[in-house]
Amino acid sequence: MRFRTLAFTAMLVMLWAAAATATPGVVLPELKYEFDPVVDGTQVTHDFAIKNTGDEPLAITQVKTG
Repeated sequence: MRFRTLAFTAMLVMLWAAAATATPGVVLPELKYEFDPVVDGTQVTHDFAIKNTGDEPLAITQVKTG
C-alpha cells in the first residue's frame, strides 16, 4: 500500500509540474511598422506575424494602435 501511495504522489507531482510550466510564448519579429505618408482618409493595413512558441494556445485579448 505504501508503494502505491508513493507512486500516486509522484505521478501527481509530475502532472502538477508539467501543468505549471505549460504556457503560451510569443515571438513578434516586427514590433513596429511606420506607413509612408498617405492622403487623409485613405485606409491602410499591415499584417504582423505572430508566432506562439509555447505549449498552450495563445489568446490575443487586446490590440492598440500607436
